Amino acid sequence: MIFLGFFIHAGSFLVFVEIHGLCGGERKVPRKDKFNHEKKMDKKKVGVPLVCHGHSRPVVDLFYSPVTPDGFFLISASKDSSPMLRNGETGDWIGTFEGHKGAVWSVCLDTNALRAASASADFSAKVWDALTGDVLHSFEHKHIVRACAFSEDG
Repeated sequence: MIFLGFFIHAGSFLVFVEIHGLCGGERKVPRKDKFNHEKKMDKKKVGVPLVCHGHSRPVVDLFYSPVTPDGFFLISASKDSSPMLRNGETGDWIGTFEGHKGAVWSVCLDTNALRAASASADFSAKVWDALTGDVLHSFEHKHIVRACAFSEDG
């Protein structure tokens, strides 16, 4: 999977991904020689956009999980205080993590996509069970929490 970029507008976001063997398409692109003359048409992989609706405020962070036996997943952070988990291939909504009282600035998934973490303007960072949506632990801070991450080994 290659993450090509994303465009965010209000509560929706458009993600361009190229997933070898899963989705995407090919288009012919003219190849040019050193004199800028068109020579031959080459096939080029193109990304397929995923339009994901659901957030009521702007999306500020996106995170893709590694590929797991169940596929791969996308989690989004938003100023609406509710991180959302989605199928990484289709963009289909799986669930919403509810419990923050302020904007969520950062989100991530562990390597197995079984736990999620979120960092929020409500002065807390939370670790979630990604299967049930339950809060496993809440870390209270003295200031806004802007980032979160899991270690490579979980």
